[in-house]
Amino acid sequence: MTDHEKGYGVLPSFVELKTKNYTVAIGTTAILQCEPENLGTHVLTWTRAGEKSPISVGLYVFDSNPRLTVGTDPDEKRWNLKIIDAHPQDSGIYECKVFIATLRKQIVYRVQLNVIAASPMPGHSTPPTVVTVQGPQSVDVGSNLELTCNATGRDDAPHDIEWYKDGKEINSNYERDLIIKNYYIERKNMLISKLRIGHAGMRDAGWYTCRTVNGRDGLTHKVRISVLDGRYYQNILTGQWSFL
Repeated sequence: MTDHEKGYGVLPSFVELKTKNYTVAIGTTAILQCEPENLGTHVLTWTRAGEKSPISVGLYVFDSNPRLTVGTDPDEKRWNLKIIDAHPQDSGIYECKVFIATLRKQIVYRVQLNVIAASPMPGHSTPPTVVTVQGPQSVDVGSNLELTCNATGRDDAPHDIEWYKDGKEINSNYERDLIIKNYYIERKNMLISKLRIGHAGMRDAGWYTCRTVNGRDGLTHKVRISVLDGRYYQNILTGQWSFL
């Protein structure tokens, strides 16, 4: 917070919820959530990323689509964007925003929605026969890290794919340029999840795990990623750094 912002007291912010990547089956209901803090008299809106017109302002829905509704939890902490009878074209990034008029700025909380074909028996999909992670084992500092998890099933694909780094679940974080996107290929019983980290830093090195999510125990595939600082090695090679 800048000194200028401090003069306006406690400003709104968003709670980082556990789930920011939602996957639902076609025809079911998707509920996207955000939890503002210190909202006060500020107005919250839901929009779809890349679109100028808001879906809702406060609890009033501007979008003419009758499948869209907005509400709050009983304690009024979480704001829910509900999409009834979800369609594949509903997939994408949605933004929960609060505009701070006194500072002429807005804060944004983004979530990802994936709408995929339903399994023949929801909650009891056959475990995938193959789970693989493809990508480089090392990248240079400042370059992009891209990993692809491919889960192919015998009868159907898993419901979802989760990513973990060093044992902790990770989700899309647009401020860090970390994006996770899932793609369903029905004819191949395949679910593909792509993880991308732009401008990788040393903190991005570690063990990455792809885990399938279905009605039974999920399968995992783990890879170790190294992030190399080329300047460090170049300085050693040129003798600019020395060790006593």
